[in-house]
Amino acid sequence: MESQSDPSDSERSPFRCDGRTYCSQMNSCAEAKYFLAHCPNVKMDGDHDGIPCERQWCPGG
Repeated sequence: MESQSDPSDSERSPFRCDGRTYCSQMNSCAEAKYFLAHCPNVKMDGDHDGIPCERQWCPGG
């Protein structure tokens, strides 16, 4: 089942859910945060603190 996002959401963001799920597939902290907040089945917050990709993209939150 594919997730439908609000069209106004995609107009405001340069990012879109495209099936990527891992930090190694991201290009920035902002992109990782978008994916964590908007995309299903991502694997970017191993400690479940709401901050994705802390080792690679978002050190210190």
